[in-house]
Amino acid sequence: MKRNLSILTLALALAIVPLLLLCGCNIFGWMTEEDTGLGHLAKGQQLLRDGEYQEAEAELALAIEEDPHNSEARYYHSKALVLAADIDVTWLIDQLDQTEAERGNQPGLPIFSVAGTDTAADIASKNTIYRANLGVREDLTWIIDGRATGKFKPDDIVVDLAVATTLCAILGLRDTDQDGEIDEEDIILEIIPYGDIYEILRLYKFLTGGLYKPGGGPPDPEQINVLIDFVLNLIEEARPLVHHIIDRIEPGLNFEEIENLIDDIEATVQMYYYDDGLDNDGDGQIDEETLDGIDNDGDGRTDEDTDHI
Repeated sequence: MKRNLSILTLALALAIVPLLLLCGCNIFGWMTEEDTGLGHLAKGQQLLRDGEYQEAEAELALAIEEDPHNSEARYYHSKALVLAADIDVTWLIDQLDQTEAERGNQPGLPIFSVAGTDTAADIASKNTIYRANLGVREDLTWIIDGRATGKFKPDDIVVDLAVATTLCAILGLRDTDQDGEIDEEDIILEIIPYGDIYEILRLYKFLTGGLYKPGGGPPDPEQINVLIDFVLNLIEEARPLVHHIIDRIEPGLNFEEIENLIDDIEATVQMYYYDDGLDNDGDGQIDEETLDGIDNDGDGRTDEDTDHI
């Protein structure tokens, strides 16, 4: 069965996100009275306890400036980003765990919308969550690779980092111009089921609309490949994190099932590479589709394995 990238990535998130509820210490939870520190770090922690999340983020950013290698500063800065973005993990799990009937034609997390239905508030909300998780990835990667040391170790943050990385991969499909923002300048890619096939629609809008910058014309369709590379790189970042979780934290997870899921995500998204001289969809043809929103090769998909026009 062919499956769409967003559906698969949501399934990966569903396998990882509930672990947050099992972890006593994670950035998606609340502050405790035990947390202490010095200078900007102490002020930031107190602001978190007081519910002043944006002010805490600013104070903890100063703590990182003072000592970028302090794992506490980076951990609590990540917590401030998440709390300021008002990310509700329980709600997120409920959204991810919806049945296909409950989802209708939309993926479990309401990130993708039918073109024209997103309000300015919807876009701003998605952008807030996206930017927060990009910041979380930046902070926690310093801990996972040993550049930041101190109280928090890789085992303490690996679930948080896996969740943030997966959410960035999902939301990254909305950041079609890859400027780190989800805004009105991005194309809304529609994700729909078609029998047993899921497909990404409106890729042709890279040529016919959207992604226009002030003073510029239509973008190069090579931007499609930039977007695909971004998502694939995040999925590859998630793979060793998942291995770490299974090996060290939650050995009861089905390793083979999750590994196959990651492989399926990569195989699916690779089908949409543009003009790369490869048979991306495995039908024996190379770059046989035209980027026009039409199923040129009659396989039930549109705009996969496309050539330039």
